Amino acid sequence: MEKLCEIIRETLSNEQKQNFVTCEQTLSEIGIYSIQFITIIVQAEIEFDFEFEDDFLSVDKFTDVNSIADYIYSVSNR
Repeated sequence: MEKLCEIIRETLSNEQKQNFVTCEQTLSEIGIYSIQFITIIVQAEIEFDFEFEDDFLSVDKFTDVNSIADYIYSVSNR
């Protein structure tokens, strides 16, 4: 999960990085919008060597960083 948090932090703008990001925060609290979400997804796919299912390529499918981590874990353990 820490690697996912690192990917998210690297994706954020300098303004967003001024606030400390925790993995328990909701995506809206962090300020992640759709383009940043897709960037995070692409980086996660590369880092963890898997592909998100098409149905999960929307920021609306995930409430927080933990929910993304749970999804990655469930898909990578199939």
